Amino acid sequence: MKNVGARRRPARIRLDMGRSEKTSSRARKRESALRTLLLRALAHSQPTDLCVLIFSLTVIGLFFTLDQPFMWEAFYYYIKDPLIWMAFGQAPLLLILITEDRVGDTYNVKRTLHRYLRGVLTFGRDFTPFLICLVIYLNLADKVHAVNPVDRDDWLITIDQKLFGFQASQWMERFSNVYLDEWMYLSYVVFGWYPIVLGLLFLARGQRRAFRDLLLAYVMASFIGYLGYIAVPAIGPRYTLEYSVDLRHGFFASVEWAMKNNLYIPRDCFPSLHTANTLVVLGMAARYRPKTALAFAPFCLSTVVATVYLRYHYVIDVWAGAALAGAVLYLAPLWNERWDRWTAGLREDHAASKAPMRPPGG
Repeated sequence: MKNVGARRRPARIRLDMGRSEKTSSRARKRESALRTLLLRALAHSQPTDLCVLIFSLTVIGLFFTLDQPFMWEAFYYYIKDPLIWMAFGQAPLLLILITEDRVGDTYNVKRTLHRYLRGVLTFGRDFTPFLICLVIYLNLADKVHAVNPVDRDDWLITIDQKLFGFQASQWMERFSNVYLDEWMYLSYVVFGWYPIVLGLLFLARGQRRAFRDLLLAYVMASFIGYLGYIAVPAIGPRYTLEYSVDLRHGFFASVEWAMKNNLYIPRDCFPSLHTANTLVVLGMAARYRPKTALAFAPFCLSTVVATVYLRYHYVIDVWAGAALAGAVLYLAPLWNERWDRWTAGLREDHAASKAPMRPPGG
């Protein structure tokens, strides 16, 4: 009997070895899939990509739940602007002309063309998050009220009244004149170009890390602000308070009103993203290009004042926007720095695992 048991034992061992090999094979496959995800995707991505992906999936889920169509025609109102296409086509060329290595007294045309085509792709990839923010914003027009149908303007009016004893937008109408009104409308209309102009300045100087911090802070502020619109829907003092002065005169006033008639988002007050994103631009300029910040300051500060002066926001909206800007100005550089360290470690570990083993004493 002992001999029979001895003959069967190897078969049992072989069966256990087969199971362990299958288990180890599955583990290797899972490890390989995880390594592929980390090295092929995350190691070559940025925190901005992760923010955009998460929020885009959230919006898609929201639209699916509400059974709402995605309005590409609203986005078309912005992308048909020839200034956008001019910037998209000429910005890479201008960056190349600034940084191109000269051959004698002329530019290397072949090298410039190659860099231009690559620059168009890079420029598109860098600025796509700005466009995605815009697309999502334009599609929140009627979804906010579908998710949260109760407007909270009374809350915001009460808070301002307790803070100041009056409504700031009504108090500021005493300063109205055609020149001040036009300046306020101008600064309010062009605020969307602040991050693009500053981003191009960063890229022209080779400050890619500064550009990434600006982009991440802008995207974070925008997406958190959109959630604020849903949490505290409000239509703004322009439609809830009474005024004795009409601000709708002048060229830039007509431009701004025309934009609002086509693309008016009725519940986009709390927090004020005009304030948050403008202060993000000013803060990043002060961090990386202090002299440029001085040039931006009059426009940026005017935009913040215009949010109340033009009756779009309550003061509490502006304060919330300023607090949001301060938070993302602190978090964005920190997140980028830690992400870079983590992805660099992933690539180093991968390179070390692929390096050939040297024989002892070799």
